[in-house]
Amino acid sequence: MRKEEKTRLRREKIITAALFEFATKGYQGFVINELCKVDGISKGVLYHNFSGKSDLYLTWFQDMNINYHRFWI
Repeated sequence: MRKEEKTRLRREKIITAALFEFATKGYQGFVINELCKVDGISKGVLYHNFSGKSDLYLTWFQDMNINYHRFWI
């Protein structure tokens, strides 16, 4: 598997895991350390891809909007 593909898959794994955490706990209840523990994501990989909780939330939200528009429009 190529490096670009691995990077894309890691990002998708993080975003998918964050989806559940944001949906169940909300933004305020979301804790990056818990996400890393539960889903086996290292902090280094997470922070390599996202600058923090707000960046991860914004990316997740943008992806959800894109998917929503693809499905409904």
